[in-house]
Amino acid sequence: MSLLRRISHFIIFHAYVRRRISRTDEVMVSGFKLRVPTTVFHPSLYLTSRYFGRYLATLNFHEMKGLDVGCGSGLLSLVAASKGARMVALDVNPAAVTATLENAATNMLSKQIIPLRSDLFAGLSAMHRNFDFILCNPPYYPGEAADMSGRAWHGGNRYDFLQRLANESAGYLRSGGSIYFILSTDVDVDRILSLFQNAGYHTSVAAQKRYFFETLSIFQATHR
Repeated sequence: MSLLRRISHFIIFHAYVRRRISRTDEVMVSGFKLRVPTTVFHPSLYLTSRYFGRYLATLNFHEMKGLDVGCGSGLLSLVAASKGARMVALDVNPAAVTATLENAATNMLSKQIIPLRSDLFAGLSAMHRNFDFILCNPPYYPGEAADMSGRAWHGGNRYDFLQRLANESAGYLRSGGSIYFILSTDVDVDRILSLFQNAGYHTSVAAQKRYFFETLSIFQATHR
């Protein structure tokens, strides 16, 4: 990350973001009313959630079964459910699981979304298999999280979260199923993509957008 970007982040965080994340916030994102507790990744303050949500809204998930890994406030599950999917939403943070449950009810999508507390796939039972697709807005910054809120940002010194996602996900996808995940040019994109390619996935860019300091790319990974 460039020095100019670091300075910009510092100023924006202390002038605006810190106040919003220090309390439970209520926002509208992609047409959904969301309650976002402290420690849960805030979908209206950061670009990845809004961009990913807009992309998913262009897809048709009618009668499909999806898995949202690291669901946060549940935005991606809500978008996919509104496009016809039946979703299982996972997060290691219990506050995120509760928020997703409440936000599904608020937006009248409770029947299509099942939130579960799980460290990646560890909390899934044998009945939760053969998903048509997996969604993930991952903690893609390297480093170890200091607390629960940090786990939404930092996924291990060697991209451990994404390594596990790549290595373990195929067992939960039906044949021909795909993972959709988002990355920023702030990180080593080529290294992360190699994790999926080494795990037997073909990766391609599904959507991409340039912002002032970074480019966000949504990747589709399909198991070969």
